[in-house]
Amino acid sequence: MSPEYITMDYLATTAGMVAAVTLLTQFFKGTIKRIFKDATVRLAAWIIAFALQVFMLYVNGALVGETRAVVEALGSGFLNSVVVVLAATGTYETLSDPMAMKEKPPMVVKKLYQ
Repeated sequence: MSPEYITMDYLATTAGMVAAVTLLTQFFKGTIKRIFKDATVRLAAWIIAFALQVFMLYVNGALVGETRAVVEALGSGFLNSVVVVLAATGTYETLSDPMAMKEKPPMVVKKLYQ
């Protein structure tokens, strides 16, 4: 058994990227919440996801060559990072409290039922 938990091959998969973004977001979450508001955590998760996407594109050699190919790689990396962060944040919320009952703010509920 390999002593490596996250390899480049694993990180190149969607599951690997989601796992890495989930772990890194949870690791930095306390610091982010101390400095910024709670809502910033999701933005930070997206920044982590996009940074990992760019890192993987660089490692795989997709950021060299024609300008069009590089722009295409960065564009797909941007879209992939959105998918990854949505999966990562949903994964954490599902695993941390699967029976959570989300409540709507009173003003929203009031307006919906008037």
